[in-house]
Amino acid sequence: MKLNLFAAVRRIARFMGLNPSSALQQKVVEQATFEFMSRHREKYQERKPGGVLEMVVTGRVGDSKQKISAELQSELDEAWQRYVTPMLGYENYDQLLDSISLSQ
Repeated sequence: MKLNLFAAVRRIARFMGLNPSSALQQKVVEQATFEFMSRHREKYQERKPGGVLEMVVTGRVGDSKQKISAELQSELDEAWQRYVTPMLGYENYDQLLDSISLSQ
């Protein structure tokens, strides 16, 4: 999404069976930017035992991994192996990312 947000929005809409207007697509793109999410940071937080997980950190892909505990990362990895790998065949997020092309 970070590489080509507009293409990602179009692709997600198509996947969902939607045909949004150009104006709606533009609004979704604007509200999916780091700048917008930073201004509305409280809407992009998840409460968890022991604190709050910030979803909007720096705007750079992968930086959020530095903010989560090793325990949470392990839980996420286990969930990936339990749910994503059996359904899609990807061992990790990097494999999935490599397979996606937003130029379609």
